[in-house]
Amino acid sequence: MKKTDDEWSVMNDGWGLINPETDKEIIPENFVPAESIEMTDWEVQDVAVTIVKNKIEDSGKESMSWQSNPQIHPALWFVGDNGPEFVVVSSARYPKKALPPQNIDDIKKSNSRMSDIGYFVSVVLASSDDPFDPEAEDNGNFLPLIRGEGFIPKVSELIPLTFN
Repeated sequence: MKKTDDEWSVMNDGWGLINPETDKEIIPENFVPAESIEMTDWEVQDVAVTIVKNKIEDSGKESMSWQSNPQIHPALWFVGDNGPEFVVVSSARYPKKALPPQNIDDIKKSNSRMSDIGYFVSVVLASSDDPFDPEAEDNGNFLPLIRGEGFIPKVSELIPLTFN
């Protein structure tokens, strides 16, 4: 982009990316590997948080903040009916279950200074091509989650956390 007077205009065609060392055009598609790459835990959590965030926003609530680090909770804050509310999101790959973090009581306590209204949401992702074998966890008959390929999410409702 280049600003001339008060207007911005595109300087280059396509993506408009230029390698500063070679001055040649960078085409991002040329850097996509040909082999299948399994999604990382962080990517799975990012998808899960995005699904929950969109669900909350679709219900008319305003997001305050969100993050996708699987080791940091809560994942989301939103404006509830009476102020800030938080959501702990756990994600898993089918056939595993997405369970609340073991330190859920510590999470509730540390966030209670800002809000005593919190929720847990479980999100499990499965490959859209998965055979959904009922014995998958025991026999290993399930497919990995591959970047850029389809998946099916199983998302719980917002499960209220109880505060003592």
